[in-house]
Parts: sequence; structure tokens; C-alpha cells
Amino acid sequence: MKYVNLQIALHHHQPVGNPPGVLEDCFRKCYGPILDAIERHPRLKFNLSYSGPLLLFFEKNHPEYLEKLKWLIAARQVEVLSDGFYEPIFAEIGEDDRRDQIRLMHEWMDSRLGITPKGIWLAEGVWENSLAATFHRAGLDYTLIGGEHFIQAGVPEADLHGYHVTEHFGRVLRLFPRDSNLHRLIPYGAVEELIAYLRRMANRGLGLSLTFYDHAERWGVWPGSHEKVQQSGCMDRLFAVLSEAGDWLRLKTFTEVLAGEPPRGRCYIPAGPGTELGMWSLPDESRKQFVSARQNLEQRHDAGRFLPFFRAGSWGGFRGRYFESNLMEKKGLWLKSHLDEAPAADREAVRDLLWQCQCNTAYWHGTSGGIYLPGLRQAIWRRLLEAQTRIWRNLTDFLLEITDFDADGREEVQVSNSRISMGLAPERGGSVFEFSLLPPRHNLANTLTRRPESDLNKGDSARPDVSDPAHFFDTVERRCFLDRFFNRHTTTEELNQGRFRELGDFANGSYRLVRAEKAGGGVEVELERLGGFFQSGARQALRVGKTYRWEADGSSFSLRYKIRNEGQLRVESCFSTEMNFFVPLNDTGLDRVVLPGKIHLLDESWYEGQSQTLEIQGGSSGFALSVRADQPVVLWSYPVLGKSEADMGSPLVRQGNAWLCGWQLDLKPEEEASYELKFELTQLAEKKFENIRGEFS
Repeated sequence: MKYVNLQIALHHHQPVGNPPGVLEDCFRKCYGPILDAIERHPRLKFNLSYSGPLLLFFEKNHPEYLEKLKWLIAARQVEVLSDGFYEPIFAEIGEDDRRDQIRLMHEWMDSRLGITPKGIWLAEGVWENSLAATFHRAGLDYTLIGGEHFIQAGVPEADLHGYHVTEHFGRVLRLFPRDSNLHRLIPYGAVEELIAYLRRMANRGLGLSLTFYDHAERWGVWPGSHEKVQQSGCMDRLFAVLSEAGDWLRLKTFTEVLAGEPPRGRCYIPAGPGTELGMWSLPDESRKQFVSARQNLEQRHDAGRFLPFFRAGSWGGFRGRYFESNLMEKKGLWLKSHLDEAPAADREAVRDLLWQCQCNTAYWHGTSGGIYLPGLRQAIWRRLLEAQTRIWRNLTDFLLEITDFDADGREEVQVSNSRISMGLAPERGGSVFEFSLLPPRHNLANTLTRRPESDLNKGDSARPDVSDPAHFFDTVERRCFLDRFFNRHTTTEELNQGRFRELGDFANGSYRLVRAEKAGGGVEVELERLGGFFQSGARQALRVGKTYRWEADGSSFSLRYKIRNEGQLRVESCFSTEMNFFVPLNDTGLDRVVLPGKIHLLDESWYEGQSQTLEIQGGSSGFALSVRADQPVVLWSYPVLGKSEADMGSPLVRQGNAWLCGWQLDLKPEEEASYELKFELTQLAEKKFENIRGEFS
């Protein structure tokens, strides 16, 4: 009898830090209806996988879902795949973390579902050959990989069915290739076209096994999918047609296929992500060039011979594209290197926090969300800072470390105590890339740089509206205490839009580290740059010294500037230090900026001509930061807006706020001026932070 086997796999993913309300909405629109539909069609078999944060949500809020899942597993209608519990990119973490992430998932599944998975979901499809040995050692038999990867490995397209084997140091793993036609047809294609395709494959008389795998969110969570798949009845119709098909169509689990079929052959998959994800890791201009070239190639009548080999990018490219992503990862690695300094009773909790921080979603951006969602970035930072607090629970002094913290080939300075943790980059404008407040577990410097994220589906025929905030892009990474020189009458609007003229080369210039030392119970870091000031078409020498000092009390510090004109012409401009701070905003009215006699909300742009004090209040997060200048300053502020979708028409999300404190500068040759800002952290309310596998409370 002619027949075809069909393996359907759906991966259910929610990242660390997504609010419970979001998960509840996803459950209602997608996860619950899918499992209910599976139960209604007992002839069908499915392969399901889950991220750990979602399993924890089910356990706490919908135990009935897990009971139904257990029943379907016992009925051999559902097979559950493993994953890293917090869904890391396995190719990007060490062997010890790979082992532990899988161990956490297996322990949870054994205790709650009574199973030991034999297959594993490959997060975002990022492959690396050593994973074969990692998964084999964990007792896993198989994983799922896109068909294009097999073609890149030299496997003929006609052989993209069943499964293949690969190995690393002799440790074997089975690989199921995804059928690209099935991915095109399920769930949005016409059911009749799908059945016709499966009929053709069955009529070959070879008993082929075809694999379809997908993100469950594509069946009800992604924009428009709930209407297309759930409300329209598309999913129920699909399941009904598959269930009513005759014996020529057999839905199977992956272990059933492994038990009944030999491998198609052996292959070695090239390392890296799939084409689409790799494309998104490229800088915007390179990505547009790649897409244009690929579209041109698609016009050829024989394009199918070449397209699978036309790929670019890497997972690491996201760390190169988004320094914020690289910083989160490197902070985790830095903390891991200090794990032995934690009290023995805290080490397991610290490990778990660092594993949570490996959840991949907050580290990249594709068509939506990811690193552009401030809540996901803050969720990672809360865990990083909770881990840091636990490691140095008994710290009574300052830590001072000079190291290449972010692995960019330059040395950075790390300063921390029990109240704050700050990272300085001398060769990046002498700026601060981390400004963390440890009691509230909050990184004030968590403001995302505005970058172009082209909508690749719309082309570039229309000239962008430069007054549209979606087209405001930054030329310098948004760090804290960037030194800027510009014309005295520059407006907030011009600063926001990047239309002001930069008169100095200090904001991203290289400062020399003069000294970094403990002094008087605190810490001082002195930096200096002999740079250029540009006016009247000429460049003249200007020396800027900046000294950070952290006081012994651990909650206050100061920033002192000394500016000397070493050129032949008078220097007239406004000098300012730019602070890019992220403060969460909710509807309590407690998150704001307070000046004498005035209050500004965080979604406002504003200007103040003369002031010496301001207080940044993060009331909903439990902290306030007061700033006092030694002489009156000019203040500018605006929200930094960035989109969470690649589509330029999507809503903008506040990624942080820029505050600039400026002084009017008028220096004759050989004259110098000095300025100082003092900062004091106040904890507004005690908050309880517990290490749980989910959110802190």
C-alpha cells in the first residue's frame, strides 16, 4: 500500500520576563486551543516542545493543561521534546551550561510529566557540530533542522525526508529535515493543496516520512494569526481533514519513525543559523544589500539550485550589531567567573539566575520584539544584578577591576559595592556603559541605541519623513556621561533628531586612563583626552579631564570636569554631559523628573534654562537619583523612542530617556574651566527579591 508518514512538531515558547498577563493571553488565544484540538482528534499524533518559563506558568496558573498533556502522553498521542530549560542558544554557551540547561528540563519533565524525552528542540535553529556530542551525552537521540541546512551539507533535495545521522567524536545524533513545502502550506495554506501534496508524496510508493515543525505562536499569537488560524476555524478544519484521511496518511511521533526506519545517510551540517535569522544579524545596510541580491537571484529560472547556498550572518552578529546584547552576555560571563566568591549556600541560586539570563529572546531582533522590548532587557538585568548581590552578599568595600569586560580588545573599569555597579569605557568617550542600582536590581544605563531597522518588504522608493521619530537614528551608542560640544542655542528637538552640529570629537573619542584607585574609603577613576574642537573650518586642541569619584558611603558619587583650551582661538560653545537613563514608567505617576517647582513626566520633551538640581524618581521601581551641579546648568531632556517591529508603521516604544546637563563655555587660549555634578541614590522602598524560576516578586 502506498502511504506517507507525517511528523508534526510544535514548539511553545515564552521568554524569561514576559508578564503573566501576556502569557495568559497567549494561553487563551493559542496554547489552550491547540491542545484541546489535539484531544478532539485522537487519530492524530503530535510532537510538542516547551520553554521552561512557559511550563512554570502552566504549573502555577493552568495545572489542568499539564494534566491533559500527561493524559495525551500516556495515550501515545503526544511525544514531548526536550529543550534547554531557559531556552539558550546551545551553540553559544559552554558545555557545562548546555548540560545543566538540559538537566533542568529533564528533571522537571520527570517529576511533573513522568517522562524522559528522547529528542530536543534546537532554539532558533542555530546549529554547531559539537551539539551532536552534547545531546548524545544527555541521552537524546534526535533534533530537528531546516532542510536548507542539509542542502548546504551536500544532501540532495530528493533525500530531504526520513532522518539522517551526524556525529561528533563518534557520538551519533539523528537529524530530521523540515519539509519546506509543508512549512509553506501549514497552517495558512489551502487544506486541499496540502492534501494534494501529501498524496503526490504517498504515490511515490516509498513510504516517505516528512517532517513539519513550527512555532506554536504562529498558530494564534503572532499578529493576525489568531484570526487566520483559530477564529476562522482553519486549525480545526486542518486537523479534521488529516484525521479523516485514509491509511495512506499516517501521523507519527519521531521515536516511532526512528524505530521503524533506517537513516537516509550521514551528513555534517554547516554551523550557524538559518538564512532568515542570519540575515537579521547583519547591519541594516548590509542586510538590505543581501536581500536585494537574494531577490535578484530569485528571478532566475534555476534559482532553486543556488538559493540554499546564499546565506550570511551569524548568531554572534547580534552581539556585534547590538552592544546592549553583548553587554548582557558579558555581564553574565563576568559573574560566572566570580561564582566561587559566592557563599556556598548561594551558589546554586546564582547558577540558576545566570541560566535564566541565557534565555535568547532579549538578545536579538528580527521582525518584532526581542531586544527592543525594554521589559525583557530589564528582566535579564534584574537577574544579573540579583546574582551579583548574592555573590558579594558580605561585601563591605569597593571592588575595582580593570579588564576587557566586553571583549572588544579594549580595557574597561568595573567599580561596584553593595549599592551600585558601574562599568566605564575609557576608549568609548570615557562613558559609563552600566549604571546599576543594586537594591532595586535596576540598570539605569539600559537605554537602547536607535538604529535603522528597514522594513525589507516595502522597498526604499519613498523618501523617509525626517520629522518622524521612527527615522531618528543615533551616531553614537547611548551610554551615560557622553561629552558633547554644540552651539549654544541648540534645541531639544535638534538634539532628539540628531540635527545639531557636534563641535568636538569627545563623545566617542578615546580617553586615556590616568589612574583608577581606591582613595579615602572610596574609588577614583581619572580620564583625560586631548581632542579637537571645530569652529570656523579649523580644528584646535582642547583637553578634557573627567574624574569619577565614588564616596565611601556607597550610594553617592561625583563627576568632575576640567576643560582647557590648548588652541590658538577662543572656544565658544555649550559643553554638556549626556546621560541616557532607563526608568520604567507605569500609571502610578511615581516615575518622573522633579525640578524646583516643576515636574516632568518621562514621555515629555523639555528644556530648562537655569537649574542646579533635579531628581529622577523611579517610584514604581523603588529608587530616586538626585543630581546637583556646582553651578547653574542648562537642561534638555527627551524620551528615546525605538520601534519593536521591523515595520516602520508599528508603534514606537520608549527605550529610555536622554538628559543633558550643559554649561556655557567661553575659553580664551590657555584658559580652563571646571564643573562638577554630584549624584546620590536613595532607596524609596524596600523590595523583596526572591530567586524563583520565573519572575521576582
